[in-house]
Amino acid sequence: MIGHSTQEKIEKLVQSCGCNLYDLLLLKENERSILRLYITKEVGVSLDDCAMVSDLISPLLDVEDPLAGEYFLEVSSPGIERPLKRPAHYQHALGELARIKFADKNEIEGEIEAADETSVKLKGEEPIPYSLIKKAQTFYRW
Repeated sequence: MIGHSTQEKIEKLVQSCGCNLYDLLLLKENERSILRLYITKEVGVSLDDCAMVSDLISPLLDVEDPLAGEYFLEVSSPGIERPLKRPAHYQHALGELARIKFADKNEIEGEIEAADETSVKLKGEEPIPYSLIKKAQTFYRW
């Protein structure tokens, strides 16, 4: 697990590149440990942005050594269809389409009209408290 102070340092380094830290995940895929950073930027994330963030973060991780053993660092954009986990994610996605799943297996789709610290509102629907949401993500209608 990444400590709070290390995560704050990572966030500051990402911001120094003109980007924002969207999410940070520690996963295991095919027996490999992966530290995956998702970054966003107002005008979109480029490959150069990802490389710059990776180059800045790597020395910090070498010193802080937040993970036991070998791991791979991956830096990318969360993509057009991205998970919504925090109020800031919903606020950043105003006007976008979202699919929200509830614990009772029901789901709803719609355009995000408003979001605050406690709930999200889809166009034509009542506000939905985050506590009722099991999983949510933006989606693009192709």
